[in-house]
Amino acid sequence: MAKKINDLVLAGAVVGGMQLETDTGGIFSNRITIPQLVTYLNATLTKASCTVQVFTSPADFTPGVTTFLDLAIDPLIEANLEIHYNGLKQNDTEWTITTGGSPKVNFTSTIPVGVTNVEARIFRP
Repeated sequence: MAKKINDLVLAGAVVGGMQLETDTGGIFSNRITIPQLVTYLNATLTKASCTVQVFTSPADFTPGVTTFLDLAIDPLIEANLEIHYNGLKQNDTEWTITTGGSPKVNFTSTIPVGVTNVEARIFRP
């Protein structure tokens, strides 16, 4: 018996444990057993670390003026970075990154007036 959860199907009659599959592939092309999934997640998640860099106004930036912040660690790709204004996560279309020797987060507009705290969460494997 299979139970559909959004685009995933959870099937219980599988040798060796539970199995997940999507609706998009052939009969076996998108299946993964729960033990395989757990092994993958453990290997992926345990390698990641998160560095939180906090910027405060007026010491680190000026609301309504500042358009970029220097990062202590290079996130390498935009998917490895989250930006929060006063604790609220910002959409990743509102900023880009510069990588390399002087990593930066570049905002599409100035940090808004009223923001007193910018938090950069940098995830690295």
